[in-house]
Amino acid sequence: MAASKVNLPAGAPTTVVSLSFYANAYNGWLRLGLYSDNGSGTAPVNRLCQSPPSYLNTTGWVTLDVPDTIITPGNYWIAVSTDQTVSLIYATGAAGDSVVDSTATYGSMPSVYTVNGSFIGNYNYSTHANYCQ
Repeated sequence: MAASKVNLPAGAPTTVVSLSFYANAYNGWLRLGLYSDNGSGTAPVNRLCQSPPSYLNTTGWVTLDVPDTIITPGNYWIAVSTDQTVSLIYATGAAGDSVVDSTATYGSMPSVYTVNGSFIGNYNYSTHANYCQ
């Protein structure tokens, strides 16, 4: 499972309605989830919402609905859980912009993101949250 940090800038609370990521020739089951930040911008912590499982055979942007989730300005993490190896498209960012939990298995996304067995990276995965105010 891989997660990439995203930031909601200052403003009113926002309702997240779906999550998206760019799939590079993916064929398999996946889920997307939104996690809170640990307060220092270095790791995801608590799952706020997740998509239902979806089977995809595609290259390009994938958008999956999640239960409406109200968030306030700050850092969050969008996580991708798959049953197959997926090549995530990314741009090089700053150290700590992404984490990968190498011990995670596909299924319901964990309620608490485990950083054990993870590596911290400088990737800005092509992910985003779709929201309305």
